Amino acid sequence: MRTSIYIAIIFTLIGCRTDGPPIDIEPIIMSGGGEVIISNEGNYQYGNASVSIYDPISNTSSNSHYESVNGTKLGDVCQSIGFKNGRAFIVMNNSSKIIVVNENSFEWQSDILGFVSPRYMLPINNSKAIVTELFTDSVAIVDMNDGRIDKRVFVGGETENLLEVFGKAFITSPDRGQVYILNTQSLNLIDSIEVGLGASSITEDVIGRLWVLCNGGVNGAGSLYCIDPESHQVLKAFQFEDETQSPWRLCMNASNDTMYYLNESIYKMGIHSTVLPTEPFVKSNTHNFYSVGFNPTNNELYVGDAVDYIQQGTIYSFDQSGTEKANFKTGIIPGEFYFR
Repeated sequence: MRTSIYIAIIFTLIGCRTDGPPIDIEPIIMSGGGEVIISNEGNYQYGNASVSIYDPISNTSSNSHYESVNGTKLGDVCQSIGFKNGRAFIVMNNSSKIIVVNENSFEWQSDILGFVSPRYMLPINNSKAIVTELFTDSVAIVDMNDGRIDKRVFVGGETENLLEVFGKAFITSPDRGQVYILNTQSLNLIDSIEVGLGASSITEDVIGRLWVLCNGGVNGAGSLYCIDPESHQVLKAFQFEDETQSPWRLCMNASNDTMYYLNESIYKMGIHSTVLPTEPFVKSNTHNFYSVGFNPTNNELYVGDAVDYIQQGTIYSFDQSGTEKANFKTGIIPGEFYFR
């Protein structure tokens, strides 16, 4: 797994100059409600990032959706998308900007500039949002209404994913093996929690605890932490067997009592489990599973297959027994899922 993870990083960060098959950019008419939005990273420095929208009811998808609506390419490495007040904020990692569009029509509205390498965005009220970044030791505070960076808050390392609980933003730091904590009112750094190297995904369970998944960095084994967001104490810590295991892409089901993550194959774990699962929920077999998300509308798990990081990816959906329900093509390197 360690090898496949770092091959993924090489293709994403270095890019590939080989053209894959053309991607259909014809727009489709959505049936309304229940759509799945997928951010497709594309290849670093190749400018082929995209957004796909899938309608489970009609089993149809619109790939390169932003391009088909606006008549221009999205840019370089679509890392994630944030949503607030009827707008979608498309975080473009290597283009160093956030593209703001109408959430429903996907029509371009503005660009927010001045980032180094933005990753994820967390709106904390109707006007402000926190944006994490690689290659810098701070997070950016964005004024979503004015479309600019208000200020930066020093945290001490690169930052990845984040969520808000009890008026605090919990922010993972892969290179430092930390979870930084910001007060969302004062926007001051108030604490940090030591976890494993490669800290990335963070999510909240049904009883209010936080879970942080760490891939172990370059040479270490992965780990999983359960944290009390009030006391900032680590409640549980699970260690993966060795450095060949690089778990990532943690997500919760609709009831927030079951976790899924990738470790080459797909694994499923209840929040009250005392040991890590040993048998996969769905085996990867010949697939190159790269992303995972849970659709609360139909209680299905969506998994992105990056294939060879050059051609179009494929999305598979699985029911609660692990049976495949549907699959469809998407853009290059499908990275994140959003359900509405």
